[in-house]
Amino acid sequence: MKLRNLTLLALAALAVLVPARAARAQAPYVRAIDIRGNQAVSDQKILRVLKIEVGDPLRANEVQEALKRLFATKQFNDLRAFAEGGAAADSLTVIIEVSEYPKVDELRYEGNDNVGDDDLNKEVAVSRGAFIRPALLGRDFEAISDLYREKGYYRVSVRDSIFVDPKTRSRVLLYVINEGEKVSVKHVDFFGARALDTDEIRGVMSTKEDRWFRGADFKPKEFEEDESKILTLYRSRGYLDIEVKDKELVFSDNGKDLDIFITLAEGPQYFVGTFDWSGNELYPDSTIEKLITMERGEPFDETELSMVQYNLGSLFWNKGYIYSDVGPVKSVRGDTVDVDFNITQGSLAHVHEINITGNSKTSEEVIRRELVLTPGDVFASGRLQRSLREVFSLGFFAGPPQVSTSPANEEGDIDVTLRVEEKPAGQFRM
Repeated sequence: MKLRNLTLLALAALAVLVPARAARAQAPYVRAIDIRGNQAVSDQKILRVLKIEVGDPLRANEVQEALKRLFATKQFNDLRAFAEGGAAADSLTVIIEVSEYPKVDELRYEGNDNVGDDDLNKEVAVSRGAFIRPALLGRDFEAISDLYREKGYYRVSVRDSIFVDPKTRSRVLLYVINEGEKVSVKHVDFFGARALDTDEIRGVMSTKEDRWFRGADFKPKEFEEDESKILTLYRSRGYLDIEVKDKELVFSDNGKDLDIFITLAEGPQYFVGTFDWSGNELYPDSTIEKLITMERGEPFDETELSMVQYNLGSLFWNKGYIYSDVGPVKSVRGDTVDVDFNITQGSLAHVHEINITGNSKTSEEVIRRELVLTPGDVFASGRLQRSLREVFSLGFFAGPPQVSTSPANEEGDIDVTLRVEEKPAGQFRM
């Protein structure tokens, strides 16, 4: 039910049923409130949400807001409000008619031969005592279907049934699952793939063709991720304009086999041009030059450019300039790409506090004395990494501490939290 319908009901109720009082300056008051149609939701709960009380002036806008609040509880699929007069000319009985969504006492599954109830329960939103709205059912249908599809059951379907168990008298929501057969990928073919060998493209994909030595269940999520893997491969070879134009799924008549056709628009190949940078006030140019591993004239590799950018940014992070920006700007000249790093160093960040969590058996002091990064220091990522190694080398923890940071103040200082996971008793090493 839409909220605009609530407004119309509320306004129409008072306009039509109280016409004789409309011209009066003083609104009639509420003589009584009558709740009708409710079964699972008590009168008291409805009245608490309505916030309309006996003796209150009866105003259309207040009834409208009360119905909105009631509808917002997501327990009702229809609400109606109207008023009845009585012997007293200045008072009315407000009648609220409600139609509840079904409330279920139990959730069951049928047809789930290959997925357990516990796994399904982790995915669905419905639980015991829930009011079953269409949106909630739709969300659960999609969640169950997604779970099955990632297990290879691409043709799964789900429907619902609500009934009263004759033995327990409880209202049961039953999800009936038709798992269907697993779908196997028989072929992955490409249109427009001229620059790269199709076997190489298939090699970077998680979606594989069926072979005698391996299965090839079709998993939609993996297939979606394959598109970015294909684009990354092409862009590492200089095809920066590569696009996946179309992906077509063709099922066999029996629904068990699948052919995939992917259409590519490769575009031209680009090559490395010049590198330049500006804004660096911290390092000699020779230091930055050593980080430029891309050679002029070779195919432009975006993956390698990302690594150059990361290494360049690390230079400034290691000195405490964690707010620095070294984003590259690419300029295209024909089939050549020039790169300019516009470096903004930003301000230095200092460590404000270091918090340690997860240490129930190990003294905090034992951990802190291994830290080479302390409050007041410049927040240098190199010293942080060394601190993590030193703490891990104590031999008390399952791995290096997990690090999280948060702004401490307007000056840009940083709070650091180190979360450790202690080994079980008896597994400490010297």
